[in-house]
Amino acid sequence: MEKVSVTVPVYNIQTHLDECLNSLLNQTFKGIEMAQGEYIRFVNQNDRIDFDSFEKFYNAVKENGCDIAFALNAATDNSKHKRNIGMKSKNIFKALSSLINNFCFIRVKANYKAKLKQLNKEYLNRKLNVIFYVSENSKWCYQSLYEEFEKDEHFNPLVLVGILKDVHKGKDKFRNNLEENYNFFKSQNMNVEYAYQNRKYINFKKFKPDIVFYEQPWGLPKIYHPDYVSKFALTCYCCYGLMLFDNPEEYKEKFHKYLWRYFSDSEFNIERYSSYDKYAKENCISFGYPKMDVYFDEEKIDLNKYWKNPEKIKIIYAPHHSFEDDGLRLATFRENGKYILNLAKEHPETTWIFKPHPRFKCALFKNKIMTQEEIEQYYNDWNTVGRVYTKGAYFDIFKTSDFLITDCCSFLGEYLPTLKPIINLINPNASQMNIFGKLISKCCFKTKNNDEFYKTFTDILSNKDTKFEERKEAVKYVIDFDKKSSEKIVGYIKEKMENEETL
Repeated sequence: MEKVSVTVPVYNIQTHLDECLNSLLNQTFKGIEMAQGEYIRFVNQNDRIDFDSFEKFYNAVKENGCDIAFALNAATDNSKHKRNIGMKSKNIFKALSSLINNFCFIRVKANYKAKLKQLNKEYLNRKLNVIFYVSENSKWCYQSLYEEFEKDEHFNPLVLVGILKDVHKGKDKFRNNLEENYNFFKSQNMNVEYAYQNRKYINFKKFKPDIVFYEQPWGLPKIYHPDYVSKFALTCYCCYGLMLFDNPEEYKEKFHKYLWRYFSDSEFNIERYSSYDKYAKENCISFGYPKMDVYFDEEKIDLNKYWKNPEKIKIIYAPHHSFEDDGLRLATFRENGKYILNLAKEHPETTWIFKPHPRFKCALFKNKIMTQEEIEQYYNDWNTVGRVYTKGAYFDIFKTSDFLITDCCSFLGEYLPTLKPIINLINPNASQMNIFGKLISKCCFKTKNNDEFYKTFTDILSNKDTKFEERKEAVKYVIDFDKKSSEKIVGYIKEKMENEETL
């Protein structure tokens, strides 16, 4: 087999072509082929290559076990005198980074093609192993999908629990929740194992996965990234929350682009992701939001399990964590956090559940809004007037509540099928909602300050609800009551296992 193939673009190059070709034909390295070689080298039509260039490149690549070689160049003026082309270090790294990312992306697509071909052959002869990796059970969105795989004879689902990378490094002391994660699933008699033991992440390979679902793209060790996992499994993702704001982080090159499939919550968002990266059209598909499948369940709920005084008006207060300027900037806690707590104390006809975002404690401390002692006292105060709820299985409190107060984004849509009032606390500096978000937010009561909030709050307590019909109309955007999202996703995957395709 020839060692190096050369490609040269040819367009309007009459002046330089002879010199370029002569420099290629007179190389000291003799393993060059203008067809298919072990390596490919790209040469511009106006380049002249030093006679020993290929030999040096090939030897360097082989000796160092490289996949890519990258170098600077020089140019000649009309008098044939060489002059160096200066290249700033940031431009070098930018070019090299782009080259590496393109190479990795091509390799990942090839990995998925090979894995899919393997599964096409094995699908009917054995159960496929489906892994769900979880580092924060409060963001668990796959319950119905896990159950759908579990009841299908072709799949064997398993939950793997670990911790965020910042927790592993000691940077985040508020979310060291490994045992809590494990017990959350074990208490529901689900198949669960540790992916983190003795302060080390366990390679997914040990569990022989065919398909891996990620809970979130954040805080992953390198060996859990889709580009690495693609070597032995198909990778998938459903976002843990509804995507209602314009945020490029929702389709990141280093995570979402490398997934085999990104099961998006809506077609609206796939269009938006395509504006960030054209590949989103290829690996994104929408079958709704599997978290919402819980609304198909009509089992009776024990109110006393969740509410301190279930005979009273039941209210949820759910604050968001995004205080930082480089985030969504949704958080309004600075303005109303203590105000709402005092309001709860002043209304004995109500009972409350305080449902903060999983990162809320960490964000309060990191942004110096409260000390650790003040945070603990605030949480204790809520336990006095009601209850604090931080678990992932929170839809029973949604279903049994009377209304929701929040500055979160996803909860606006997740709560909508209850058809009960939503007070949306507005931060004037918040990021802009996308089309999907605007359709949902229309049916919420928006308040921009404590005076507006108090008026809306007392109106709802008095059964003055002017948004009910709008909520009924908007529900169709977040849930399809004809068929569960999880059924559609499993059906899609089974179809891909049964029918061989390119990707």
